Parts: sequence; C-alpha cells; structure tokens
Amino acid sequence: MTQAYQNDPTLYWSAETAAQQGAPQTAAGQQSWPSAGADAQLAPQAALPMGRGGLDISNPVSMEATINPMTNAEAYGSSIKSLLARNTGYFIVATFQTGTDSSVVWQGILHTVGSDYIVIYQPEHDRYISGDLYALKFVEFHNSRTVPYHAAANQWCGRRL
Repeated sequence: MTQAYQNDPTLYWSAETAAQQGAPQTAAGQQSWPSAGADAQLAPQAALPMGRGGLDISNPVSMEATINPMTNAEAYGSSIKSLLARNTGYFIVATFQTGTDSSVVWQGILHTVGSDYIVIYQPEHDRYISGDLYALKFVEFHNSRTVPYHAAANQWCGRRL
C-alpha cells in the first residue's frame, strides 16, 4: 500500500471493487488498493455512484461483522466515525442536538474527524466549525467537494430548527 493511500481515510475498497475499478496490481498479481483492514470481513460493494464523485457511503464490513464485530477494524469500519472519515473533503449538512427539543444545522466541507468531534470548513465565511460527534444526529452528504449552488444561496450560519 502506498503512503498516499495510507494517509487517505476516504479510500476503502473491497477486492471486488478494486478489480472492477482496474486497481494496480503487485508483482504477485494482487490488488494494491487499501482495504478496511487485513482482518476485516469486506462486504460485496453495491452499485453506488462511487466513480462519479467519490462518496463512499457503503459499509466496508459484512452485516454479520457489523452486528457482531470480532476485531477493532470491523467495529471501526461499521461506525459513524468511519463513515465520516471516508468522506472527508465533501460538502455536508450536519444537524446537532443542542438540548432536549432543539437542534442546530451547520453546513460546509467536512474537514476533520477526531475521536469525539468533527470540523466543518465554511469557505464562504473562511471559518471552521467544530461539533461534538455525540451530539451529531443527521448528516446529509453531497457528492461535491465545493459548496453546491443551492447551499450557497441559503447562507446558513448555524440555523436553529
């Protein structure tokens, strides 16, 4: 696995997907694309629009491993943190619970996923917003690495619902 792939958490591929996408092969004929982990059970990839924009919203582990993970790689691979980390760099709309009956919505480019937080970059305001991963309730993923036209018109700055 090359250094570029090791540092990019957005690249999760099964052996089937790697073969379908024409992944480079090693001298032994094995695909050299990264996977969710050497000991993770990879699920067959569904026909998702991964080639068009690159969003990876598929679960990289099998349903059995999701329900009863046997390794740390399987537990992480089926988590919300893994889903977010695989899609850093894409435009999102995130809803955070701020109390018992209220929430706030932030939109921007998903910049960082930490152990218990996320960072959203808002290029139109040149600022970063951090949010608690445990307060995150919904994430709307856009297949875009820039601010979509319709989102730019809203000028959201932390809209309460």
